[in-house]
Amino acid sequence: PNVHGEVEEYLNKYPETPVKDLVNFKYALYNFNNEDYAAAGAAFAAADPRSLTSAQKDEYWFKKGYCHMRGGENNEASKIFNNITGGKYHTAALYYLGYIKYMEQDFAGAIPLFEIAGKDRRFAKACKYHILESKFMLKDYGYVTENGPQMLQELGEEYKAQGARILSESFYAVNRPQEAGHYFEIYSTSADNITSKDKFYAGMIAYTLKQYRNAADMFHQVAQTAD
Repeated sequence: PNVHGEVEEYLNKYPETPVKDLVNFKYALYNFNNEDYAAAGAAFAAADPRSLTSAQKDEYWFKKGYCHMRGGENNEASKIFNNITGGKYHTAALYYLGYIKYMEQDFAGAIPLFEIAGKDRRFAKACKYHILESKFMLKDYGYVTENGPQMLQELGEEYKAQGARILSESFYAVNRPQEAGHYFEIYSTSADNITSKDKFYAGMIAYTLKQYRNAADMFHQVAQTAD
């Protein structure tokens, strides 16, 4: 019931114990599994990985890198993930390297990493979505409109709403408002919340399709907000 106190008391009582690094490693995993990444990161830092087995070292480095990432220390996380060149955490490291680049809006750099990591079924759906959005952010609307419809079917419910929105805006950008309206309808029935920005965009689609009554209704709803 008092893991922190037990660990602290043990290490204070036996500062030279040969299992000190193993204790810190196990304590780091305990905190990691409880999603306390700050405490996990501190415990990882206190453990010398040279005292661990090969399998433990792989887990140590990957999860230490993940803690850095969750703490916003992307440069440190990237350095660690780049050094994981094999073992069971290699694909996961590639995925999170791509995710860091994606979050930093280096979409061109993220795509090749997602393409590799996406071959692992654990990351397949997430990688497909991130590739689709990265292509969209790079304004590669041809890729999105050509590949997106099939990808949307494979993404599942988790990414359905945002994937449909990306497809809608891409079709609108290439002057295909009919398809844009179709995918916006999928988005609007899947999204948790329809914003004023969504309503304005819906109005633009309707206006382009010369559905002026629908367009006027959407614009009227937007005009009631003070944003």
